[in-house]
Amino acid sequence: MYIANFRVDETTFERIFLEVEVCLAIVLDWDWMPCMPAMTASECTACLQGDITLNALRRVDATPAKKRLAITLYFLSQGDHYLSFANQFGIHKSSVYKHLHAVISVLEQKLYSRCIRFPAETQMLQVIADFENLIGLPQCAVAIDGCFIPMEVSTGVYSDKYWCYKKFYAIILLALVDARGTFTSVTVGQPGSVGDGATFNRSKLKRKLERGELLPRHGFTRRFRYQAGRRRVRVSVRPFIVADAAFALAPYMMKSFDDAPRYTLENSYTYCHIRTRRVVENAFGRLKGRFRVLKQAKLNNPMWLMRITKVCCALHNMCERYNSPYEDTLAGHLLLACTMSLEQTL
Repeated sequence: MYIANFRVDETTFERIFLEVEVCLAIVLDWDWMPCMPAMTASECTACLQGDITLNALRRVDATPAKKRLAITLYFLSQGDHYLSFANQFGIHKSSVYKHLHAVISVLEQKLYSRCIRFPAETQMLQVIADFENLIGLPQCAVAIDGCFIPMEVSTGVYSDKYWCYKKFYAIILLALVDARGTFTSVTVGQPGSVGDGATFNRSKLKRKLERGELLPRHGFTRRFRYQAGRRRVRVSVRPFIVADAAFALAPYMMKSFDDAPRYTLENSYTYCHIRTRRVVENAFGRLKGRFRVLKQAKLNNPMWLMRITKVCCALHNMCERYNSPYEDTLAGHLLLACTMSLEQTL
């Protein structure tokens, strides 16, 4: 039931609930219920930071906290209209809207900064080793790419800004991914017409990389030897990012060679580069496969879609950390049955 409805197993659902249980017990949208005693902004901030206990709070929502989390995860995983699952949970459509905004705010505050972090220097050697174990490309620290999150835009002055080259309206999700398929940095919100390269140039991520805040050089640079004709060449390679043709070549970012001849060093590097960069595309596929709201809902508010995307990326990291499946178990049973029948035939 959990995987079919929420795209997470029961264990991961309980772990997500434990992370935000205290905050979900509070009505964060105090402007929608003026009849009840108001919670001040300082109390709300203290609640999000975990500085006050549940007994010290003055407002409690009538809907159970676990049910509100289930409503939100069902919306993120299915991407249906509010009315379609309001009847399923036995509440009004307006209550669904209220609970979604409240829970998304809590998840964004509690999970995003905790689940999406760039590897620290103490973890960098392990991250580089994980990438090298994939296909053999040394000194790769992270992979970068972007994808489109579709949306609906009403006709207006700025509607053409969100029109991408794939012939639909969208915003751009630019992400860094490690070898295990988890997001280490997320930039979302740029219009679809901008492109991946321009989104990276406008982001804070590029400025941090240029200042050397994310990819340290001291203590992580390795020296390699290779044969170039009759000469033996020594090179020093720092940790770098693998990227596609949409990004510009930089000291911290490597691209593949175009039309490299076969049986050459350039062709070997291109093969390893492409196979290594595939982890970020697989991460996007699992993200949209688990949270179908990112490809089916087509919301018309860019800011609301941006917040939902950030929350989905944080939840994706939690699911990947705990090895939570998102596909229906029926497919696994069918695959197992086909495998057993094939073994019996052989």
